[in-house]
Amino acid sequence: MANDVFRGPPSPVPVDRDKTELIETTYHSQIEVTQKQEAKVVIKRFRHQTDPRTPTKFLNEVAALKASGGHENTAEILDSSLAELTITLRFEEGRSLDRHIDDRSRSTLSADDSNVVLTQMASALAHLHRRSIIHDDVKPDNIMWSSSQQRSVLIDFGAAIIDMPEGYFNPSGTPSYAPPEFLKKRKDAKGDIWGLGVTMLFAFGYVALPDGEWLLPAVFEEGTPRREMLEWLAEVEIMKHRTERGNPLLAAMLETDLGKRIGNSVSFTEFKMSQEQSASAIGIATRSETDWLHYCWAAADEDGAALEAAEEGGESEESGWAMIVHGCQPVCELPFAMTVDFRVCHLYFLR
Repeated sequence: MANDVFRGPPSPVPVDRDKTELIETTYHSQIEVTQKQEAKVVIKRFRHQTDPRTPTKFLNEVAALKASGGHENTAEILDSSLAELTITLRFEEGRSLDRHIDDRSRSTLSADDSNVVLTQMASALAHLHRRSIIHDDVKPDNIMWSSSQQRSVLIDFGAAIIDMPEGYFNPSGTPSYAPPEFLKKRKDAKGDIWGLGVTMLFAFGYVALPDGEWLLPAVFEEGTPRREMLEWLAEVEIMKHRTERGNPLLAAMLETDLGKRIGNSVSFTEFKMSQEQSASAIGIATRSETDWLHYCWAAADEDGAALEAAEEGGESEESGWAMIVHGCQPVCELPFAMTVDFRVCHLYFLR
């Protein structure tokens, strides 16, 4: 079976080395873009080729890519070479989400674009999970986005887990995107949903690009890495409360309790439909509410972090939020109503 999975085409077309461009070098691999049969392709070239663990990592990633095929929002493998430890992938237009930032590391995606990314990535993860694949490293760096094509693609299956045995755990992942259950040495497909949730906190503008650098294998003992992770999880919990009215779907992705965390495309769809029906019953346009919240956060930041300034000056939360909404008006230019509850700004279109 292994030979069937990893056998390349009978007569592979040689790569044009004169047109090869180095895109990125990471600890594990080197990423190149080159021409093959008059089309652009991506070549992932594994480093540390004398390390006995490298071929195993290579074979695992190839297997995960092949098993995950058939979805337009996941990376597509074209070829692989065990001898050279290279994987050839379909070229994806655009840039990864972590490159869509301003000079303060804030996302530059619009609310509409962020909603497209969320919908497409939820579909991609549901596809993987139906095939018993956990990506295990969902983050902005691993999601390509093309605004012109309105298309996102989940890439880098280097940490993917296929047919995970019950009770299995390894300390892989990226610090800011590791879910709460990681601290209990537990892995679950819903960990991918958490990673997407934190990614969308960034995309919708609730937080700057997360940059936690603690060592994940060290969080199981008392010390700085564990403290830093707990502090970050507490911050995410605050952000979750801020999204519960404006973006309840995002809040459902960031549930600490695995049993309550939303888990697949069906539940995503049902959740969105129930929210839309509920909003319709009380005269609220849910999608527009999300747009308002996104742009108002951005306006507040541009005006000098009004809420933070209000807090530092000892003013009330209501005053702080009023400053944010005032800063938002020139952006939205529409009538609104506002309520203040637990530091959450609720912005609704008036019928």
